[in-house]
Amino acid sequence: MKVWVKRWRCKGCGKTISQLPNFLHRHRHYVLVVIEGVLRKRLEEGETWSQLCGTGAPSQRSMRRWVAAFAGQAMIWLPVLMRVLALVVPLLSVLDPHGTEAVAPTVAVLQMSDPLADWLSAGGDSAPQDALRVMWRWGWNGGIGRLV
Repeated sequence: MKVWVKRWRCKGCGKTISQLPNFLHRHRHYVLVVIEGVLRKRLEEGETWSQLCGTGAPSQRSMRRWVAAFAGQAMIWLPVLMRVLALVVPLLSVLDPHGTEAVAPTVAVLQMSDPLADWLSAGGDSAPQDALRVMWRWGWNGGIGRLV
């Protein structure tokens, strides 16, 4: 499938600017739904690499790269997400230090993506598979940086 990307060239400096569709990630060749599915299956559900490598799946190398990039950014994103969600969803179970079992930072960030997407979409209009996209764009625009 080919996707047309709208591009502009600055007349002053000569640099180009691209406008990507919502379903594409700025630094990856796969749509965000595929990347999010791999992250959730590997980190939340604990699937092995061989389980993830099914028919039509991305290469194991790509999936490992996504998980490694996400793990590298999780510690940067986690405190920011905790601060924001503590203000907007204070009773969220992921934020309760006494009520939940400790989880890895990568899993905590994934668990916080759904409530953040619900809050940002003003009442839960976003589809579950959009949570990572919504969170990533929010963080990128807020200066946190790349997520994956």
